[in-house]
Amino acid sequence: MKIVSYRTIVSHFLLSDGIISTMRSKAGPSYRVLSSLADYEKFLAHTDHSIIGYFESESNALKNDLVRVADQLSEKFRFAYTTAKEVLDKVGHTK
Repeated sequence: MKIVSYRTIVSHFLLSDGIISTMRSKAGPSYRVLSSLADYEKFLAHTDHSIIGYFESESNALKNDLVRVADQLSEKFRFAYTTAKEVLDKVGHTK
């Protein structure tokens, strides 16, 4: 008979990918605001599936749609948006 400690069981449970991704999605906001080129590049460095909105201003109606979708799908994707001119210039965003 093998005796397994409670700590071992809990550790195994917390290490499963599903639990970790669910906890990550619930731990903070459902989206990030990328306010600089450094923030943008750091966000892109992740290998998780990500969706980024590029907007010229905070008042863009599509930004509000992105935030709403992020609230619904944050367990499946990482979301972010930016209005930073340096990021918009880098990706070639035009009106």
